[in-house]
Amino acid sequence: MSTMPPSEEISLCNSCNKTFIHSPLVPCDNLSGHLLKVLRTNLTGTNLREASDIRAIMARIPSELARYEAELGRLDEIFEKLVAGRNALQGLLDQCVSVVDAPVRRLPTEILVEVFKFCEEPRMWSQDPISPDSWEREMKRELRRVAGGDLFAFSQVSSHWRQVVLGTSTLWSKISVDMRCWTLPIVTMRTSLAHHRMVGFLEAALARGRQGPLTIEVNGLGTCHPLLLQILAASAHRWRHARFTVDCAMLKHLSPVARNLPLLETLCISALNENPETLDKVAKYFSRAPRLRTVDFGGPVSAVAHLPLEQLRCCSYSGLGPEDLRSLLGHMGRLQNTELHVQLNFDAIRVASPLDLTPVVSSIEELDICSMEHTGHETDRVLGQMFDALTLPGMRRLHLYGDKSGMPLYWPHHEGLGLLHRSESRATLQSLTLHDVLITESELLQCLAELPLLQYLFISDHPASPALPGNPVHHLVTDSLLQKLTPQPHTPIPCLVPNLAIVDLKTIGRFTDAAFLAFAAQRSLLAGAEEPFECALLWVPGHARQLDGDTTMFLISAMQMESLIFTSREYDPNEEDSS
Repeated sequence: MSTMPPSEEISLCNSCNKTFIHSPLVPCDNLSGHLLKVLRTNLTGTNLREASDIRAIMARIPSELARYEAELGRLDEIFEKLVAGRNALQGLLDQCVSVVDAPVRRLPTEILVEVFKFCEEPRMWSQDPISPDSWEREMKRELRRVAGGDLFAFSQVSSHWRQVVLGTSTLWSKISVDMRCWTLPIVTMRTSLAHHRMVGFLEAALARGRQGPLTIEVNGLGTCHPLLLQILAASAHRWRHARFTVDCAMLKHLSPVARNLPLLETLCISALNENPETLDKVAKYFSRAPRLRTVDFGGPVSAVAHLPLEQLRCCSYSGLGPEDLRSLLGHMGRLQNTELHVQLNFDAIRVASPLDLTPVVSSIEELDICSMEHTGHETDRVLGQMFDALTLPGMRRLHLYGDKSGMPLYWPHHEGLGLLHRSESRATLQSLTLHDVLITESELLQCLAELPLLQYLFISDHPASPALPGNPVHHLVTDSLLQKLTPQPHTPIPCLVPNLAIVDLKTIGRFTDAAFLAFAAQRSLLAGAEEPFECALLWVPGHARQLDGDTTMFLISAMQMESLIFTSREYDPNEEDSS
């Protein structure tokens, strides 16, 4: 029985011409078919010669299988080497592409530095104490932040990035420290080691900034170990902006900064557990800062008198009580061309009334008055006493705000008009904000008649509130007011506030779309083509509505012609605060 196929050679290597001899036992189709036929018919009369041939094949197959297995094993090794070589070459190609073509590698160092500046982690300062159970977790987070946080992580990507991160002083120009981790006594080796590491990280961060200007932020609670403050104070000659929200007693450790603040421009102090005598001493540390322009002070205002007030451009005070208000007016005469932001504790001041405030003439440019949470009673009397004592001949901006809960202030009309007249605001005032301030239409119109240079106006409706006496609904943005603010081009009636360029209306919608359309149309015409008129409808939550089709079509057309900038949205106090 002839069953053997012809021998074949399989070439496996083009270099050494190694071949593998194909086994002659691999069956051909005829042999396979014959064997299957025997199996199907169960033939037993197969001749002896044929049976002998089959047994010979059976005897030789195991050795041939072993030869195939050995060759497959050898080829597996070759295959693995080929795959490894292929992968190595692909890796080399990727590296070459990265070197030559990767966009990030082509970035100039200056651009890379600007990207790295975005690595700063936002800080959410808290005055809640750190419990012993959470101390280790909070300290670990603080250690990472002081060490550089994500910025330091980028320095470990490559030697080039490390050189850029550690060698660029401007990337290390802000130091933020949460000292609440230092309020616990150092009683164990573990806490002592953590504090030692913190000191090392802080000193390293300061060193990486070289002698460049610094922004310092310190948050604390209670009596803390003073070492961090002392380390920061040693770099006072580099401070440009400094913010401290710490226990009043801790501020005394800043004494080394006295007469060593050549770069300081911004100082923010929020003293907890305030002590007037201590704050008085602390303020003297900052009495000689030739470039100081901005002060934000939370504490007894009497201490601020030690600061170089004449050179300030922005002053902010929070939580003022009656004595603070008297102190404020006592040194307002020293403020020149300054923005003054004041948060009043109306309830505390009201109880202490009358205030017997000393009249003062001040050349401040802006007066912002906002309220802490108050009961809503007699705020007009408090504001009235303050207005009666003030003469502000350089005032360009007057802004009043109710408290964050929406509790309004009451406009002291007689005293307010007196302030405008004495200050000759007709020739200076350009911006008026009455944010959650209850004022009648006639009172507002009398004020606006005195302000021909006014360019910006914010006024508010106010919904009914059980906290207000009589639970009134305050309508100010009405057809009547809009009509009086609408220029009448074909009549001899003079236009009220002819320079008005921007108006924000916080409204509950007690106006018709026709009145608003006429107001927006005439104001956009009056503004002319150079600067578009800007108007915003800020709907009190629960009162928003769609404007009708004609009004909407005009607004769209005017915006396309760039004669109007218009927005309509629900009023969001958080968004307004951030802006």
